[in-house]
Amino acid sequence: MNIRIASERDLPQIVEIYNQAVAQIGATADLSPVSVESRLGWFANHNPDAYPIWVAEQSKCVLGWCSLSAYRPRRMALCHTAEISYYVHKDHRRKGVASTLIQYAISQCPALKIKNLFALLLEVNVPSIRILEKFGFVKWGRMPDVAELGGKTCGHLIYGFVTESRRWSHVGEPVMKEITFADIREEDLPVILDIYNHYIATTTVTFDSEPISMETFQTRVLLNHNLYKSYVICQTNEIVGFCFLSQFEKHELYNRTAELGVYLKPEYTRQGLGTKAVRHMEQVAAEKQLKMLIASISGENISSINLFRKLGWQECARFKRVGEKWNRAIDVIFFQKSLENDITVSRC
Repeated sequence: MNIRIASERDLPQIVEIYNQAVAQIGATADLSPVSVESRLGWFANHNPDAYPIWVAEQSKCVLGWCSLSAYRPRRMALCHTAEISYYVHKDHRRKGVASTLIQYAISQCPALKIKNLFALLLEVNVPSIRILEKFGFVKWGRMPDVAELGGKTCGHLIYGFVTESRRWSHVGEPVMKEITFADIREEDLPVILDIYNHYIATTTVTFDSEPISMETFQTRVLLNHNLYKSYVICQTNEIVGFCFLSQFEKHELYNRTAELGVYLKPEYTRQGLGTKAVRHMEQVAAEKQLKMLIASISGENISSINLFRKLGWQECARFKRVGEKWNRAIDVIFFQKSLENDITVSRC
């Protein structure tokens, strides 16, 4: 599956998918199909550099689309807030297309300078409510009985999401429960492998193109290793992610250095867990007398890039267009963190 900016030639397929939602009743407030001509103005108003429309494509077929739209255009106090909309072709629902589109849209928000996302939906649209909640959207408001479908009234919901690295509730208190770290046990492996394979299937966070086997996974995340430690991240007794150290280059010269990896369930991102995981692993590495940590990050993984910069890691190398996934050439960026107080890491 490839995600790209929509072009005008995609508009007939975009409209077809939208009209499938119209026919479904309850997935949109439109009750009659729309025409391609009637959507030309809507399409023109979506500048790819500010309010893009993306399509998920496979074998030149559009599986679904997602758009970001201005909230009250030309009112500049609201320019960092956008409405998110997404629709999936009826033949490709329940296959992760919507999740992929939403996750990609969220990942692009920092570059677009969008700090808040919101979705408007009818309260009978339970599938959309569930997928938004999975990604951390919370209900910001409800307008009761403002819509009428088939002679029955229903409410209109507003679900919102703060795209900053730390999510806040509508009353301004941080959303954060106590988290713990525990050594990864063999029985934890299926859970964390599912997390990793999710990112393979839906993102360019990892350059694997197909889900990996348990055998392969165990060569990357080591159990009970004295130096290269690995942990599950738990919140209220649920595994919500994992973090680990691995060998950086298989030569003795590099024994003072390790590579750091952190993966979270998508619904637990942007809650401060990544920050806590990186800080925890820095402490573990220091206790193991490691001197330097490295993180290699996909150039499209904006959230991780911003996280490591915020935590004081330095970008030390950028390999341009060396990776390819879904027909996109992708940079690989290396970040570096010294664990010695008397060492200043210079840029490579």
